[in-house]
Amino acid sequence: MVPLASASLGPSLDNPAFRLRLEREVFPSYLPRCRWYRSKAQALIRVGIEAWTAIPSDADAIFSVIRVELEGGNTERYALPLGVFSGKEAKILPLEAALCRVRVGKKDFFLGDACYNPRFRRGLLAVISGGTIPLGTGFLRGKPSSSTHTLPTPLPELAPARGKGATRSGGKGATQGGAERESRVLGTEQSNTGMAFSSGSYLKLYRRLEEGIHPEPEMLRFLREQAKFRAVPEFQSVLEWERPGHAPVAVALWQTLVAGEGNAWEHALREISAAGFFPDRISDSFADWIRLLGRRTAEMHAALGSRPDLPDFSPEEFTDADFSRSRAGISERVTRTFDLLDAALPRLSSENAELARKVLAGPPVCPPAPQGGNGGMKIRVHGDFHLGQILCVGKDFRILDFEGETARAFAEKRRKHSPLRDVAGMLRSFHYAIHVAARTSKPNSARAENLQAKLSSLYLDAYFSAMANTQLLPENPGVRDALLHLFVLEKAVYELDYELNNRPDWVGIPLRGLLTPQPPLYAFKRGEGSGVRYFYSP
Repeated sequence: MVPLASASLGPSLDNPAFRLRLEREVFPSYLPRCRWYRSKAQALIRVGIEAWTAIPSDADAIFSVIRVELEGGNTERYALPLGVFSGKEAKILPLEAALCRVRVGKKDFFLGDACYNPRFRRGLLAVISGGTIPLGTGFLRGKPSSSTHTLPTPLPELAPARGKGATRSGGKGATQGGAERESRVLGTEQSNTGMAFSSGSYLKLYRRLEEGIHPEPEMLRFLREQAKFRAVPEFQSVLEWERPGHAPVAVALWQTLVAGEGNAWEHALREISAAGFFPDRISDSFADWIRLLGRRTAEMHAALGSRPDLPDFSPEEFTDADFSRSRAGISERVTRTFDLLDAALPRLSSENAELARKVLAGPPVCPPAPQGGNGGMKIRVHGDFHLGQILCVGKDFRILDFEGETARAFAEKRRKHSPLRDVAGMLRSFHYAIHVAARTSKPNSARAENLQAKLSSLYLDAYFSAMANTQLLPENPGVRDALLHLFVLEKAVYELDYELNNRPDWVGIPLRGLLTPQPPLYAFKRGEGSGVRYFYSP
């Protein structure tokens, strides 16, 4: 039980004793339980509140930035909204979002993640729509798109509605304010927190905070406003923390809420199970679905490579030096991740430990530099492309989450790469889907591998056909395959690192991928004069 030093949370944070208990006792025990906390595998040395501010609302809640010091000298910053929950609000606070009990006078309440307070959510949306509030030595500032109609700050309905059934209804769209009263926290985000509003807004709070240009708002603005690519949500605004002498820090993103029928991951699991893992039993509609996914991937890459006049998005040649740089980076990550794997062996299940020992006994080798042609072009890429990032909308798709891989720094996420890097991510996602579905059905490994090759074949055939006239891919199929092999290996090692830090029970999937990083991930054979033909063996 932590007694509040004042009747409300904000003034209590100015009390050194209360603040010290949060920093020394509450935060260190809470952070490792959070899905969005990245460094679970590293020892936490110290946590401190770097800055905090009150978000305009009638909730007893604040927005804080906490600084985490880790073993080895690394530091990380996280966004942690805090609120006092009582009555009905306490009943809807998820257990995992509760930090501790607090006492005000003789009454007990919960201190929890303020994102679960609808009044805090409305206040945050009001700020991102164009407001400015102080935070530490700087300001939180909303920077809406020129096409966004800003919301009033604070929203009119922040005051409690009076009378039974009292409502304020706005007009059409996500920017009118009245319907924003109804909102909820979505459970789909792993590294951030997503909030959906009834009028069609989606607010994403970035948990891990970094200085610099955040790739997701930048990519959404480019694709919608410059490339006119419509298979992504519409950008509305970004909330940034501005401080003298520092680059801006993106804190939250506001975009349109896309209504769909679930994500592609869920759909793929259903179809894989329905086919009984037999490649020749997948439905025609699922095969067409995979082909359409390949075409939409190609259209996204064509859009990302469509503006040579914009330096941050202009295509560049993928050179031998780029291949060597990628190869060296992957080799370094293999070494680092395998050290982590070796240290984790005692904590793994017997089955996963056996797989881990096989991988450690024969680490994967990066392919040599390909010979006989150029490597195509480098462009900005999605960066974390998999089935979970694809929303099914009718008979089509919307592509989400352009944040890139969680563990990479902004500069690395914004770096241009071969588009085959995204393709490799989708191939690995097929592998994941099959092995997750196999946890209940237990098909034999040969059948699972053949199904994986079948899905990869459908996807790659459609993708390569749609990319034929873009000049973004290598002309030589051998060069193309070497790059694809390299990026599949890179993705599998990244997945292993992620699972070791977040879901140790899942490490078996990337370990199996590392034991077979070539076929059947993208099984192929060469035909005379026809380059590479992707296939499966029924």
